[in-house]
Amino acid sequence: TVSVATSKLGGTIKFKTVFPGNYILSQLTAPEGYIKDNKNYNIFIDRNYILFNNLSNSFVIKNTKKEDN
Repeated sequence: TVSVATSKLGGTIKFKTVFPGNYILSQLTAPEGYIKDNKNYNIFIDRNYILFNNLSNSFVIKNTKKEDN
């Protein structure tokens, strides 16, 4: 199953129903003026929390601002 979400102002997305399991999080497009993150992030979700790099309940993709020419 593939789910796609568009972030709101401030960059936050939420999925209402996520079942326990392993997921891959990818950024499809970056905000205007920013460079797209091309990495795929492996995320494990159990019944109670999200686990990514041993940090629970949150995940952040930080975009790099494009340089002005």
